[in-house]
Amino acid sequence: MNSTIRMAIGLGILNLGLMGIGVSAAQAPSSKINYSVEKKSVQYVVIDLAAQVGLGYNWQKSAAQTDPERRRFLGNLTITNQPFEQAMKQVLAPVKLRYEVEDKKIVLYRQ
Repeated sequence: MNSTIRMAIGLGILNLGLMGIGVSAAQAPSSKINYSVEKKSVQYVVIDLAAQVGLGYNWQKSAAQTDPERRRFLGNLTITNQPFEQAMKQVLAPVKLRYEVEDKKIVLYRQ
C-alpha cells in the first residue's frame, strides 16, 4: 500500500473519531469525575456530571420516565476521581434509576 493511501486511511480513521463514532466519553477510561455539592436534585447532578465528560442530557425523555425520582434531592455528595459510570451509579442507585447514552445525551430510566 503506498503512502498516499495509508495517509488517507489514517485521516479517515481520525475523522471518524472526531465525529464521535469511536469510544464515547462515558466509556473512556480517562474520564474521571470530581464533584461536590451540598444539596441538589438528582437530575441537576446528572447534568453536571454529563457535562464533565462532554455529554448532554435529554430532559424531555428523562422527565417522562422518571418523575418524581429525578427531582429528589441529594445531600452532601462528594465524588473524587471516580470513573463516570461509577459516579453515575453513586447518584442514581439511591433513587432506583439507571441511565443510557443516546445520541450523546444521558437519558434516565427506572431500574
